[in-house]
Amino acid sequence: MSSTSTRVFKVGIGRFVQQDFNQKGYVRAMRLALLHQYTRLAGLRVSMKEHHGPFFKNYTFFIRHQWAMLNEDITSDMIPQPIHGLYSVTYLGSSSFLCKSQIILEKQQKCISTCIAQAVCVSLQNRKPVPFPVAIKEIYSYAALGARPQIAPLLATPEPTQQQIGIQKAFIGETDVDENGHANNTAYLQFCSDVARKAATDKKFTYVTPDILDSRLKEYTIHYIGETVQGDEVTFTSWQDLQNEYLLHFEAKKDDSVIIRCQFDFNPKLHSSL
Repeated sequence: MSSTSTRVFKVGIGRFVQQDFNQKGYVRAMRLALLHQYTRLAGLRVSMKEHHGPFFKNYTFFIRHQWAMLNEDITSDMIPQPIHGLYSVTYLGSSSFLCKSQIILEKQQKCISTCIAQAVCVSLQNRKPVPFPVAIKEIYSYAALGARPQIAPLLATPEPTQQQIGIQKAFIGETDVDENGHANNTAYLQFCSDVARKAATDKKFTYVTPDILDSRLKEYTIHYIGETVQGDEVTFTSWQDLQNEYLLHFEAKKDDSVIIRCQFDFNPKLHSSL
């Protein structure tokens, strides 16, 4: 791992492997989500330096929301090419910051996916947001100088006229939980994908088919509202947007409490060349 400047850090990843791609030759969205997560974690470690260990003894970060763009040209032809991640903190508030991760094809220096995430500083004692320690504020002080960016508003609940097309219950398993003891942020993306696939297979959506699910996701947005732990039962609901039939919405609840809201935005113009 190395720093490309004092504010952008390069994270070594390696290469894609065959398992990263589906049967149509397109990279799995979950794989890119995991690469972004790895880039964020590694970027935090290298940018926080000696303060990383002491910080995580008393605090942690919860992801509040993330938005990701997926390049539509990512196919299995890219397997031989090395890739790396770029990590940077773009804005620092009193108890949260925005960070950007990018997945880069080294040969062409081409960005194949970008993710913007808001991370909140949380006390390990009460699991509530707290101001950053002074040492962390000093590390990222450059990011506090700019104008406060507009934070994405909470995704909407379904309108009364919108049909709740897919409903599926899932249990949070051992492999879904991270070291903070709650479901990992990427696990919810997989649950939403599973709900969408079942609804598409059952022909519940007007245009989104299993084929589109396999090859045409161009963006996803997810807001994390509550926590779940291993053994929790969560109900996932999906529905189709009224204005954009290639936009799918998701909401997950534990009992009557909303845990996450999510959107998948598909590109109807992309056609598989395989």
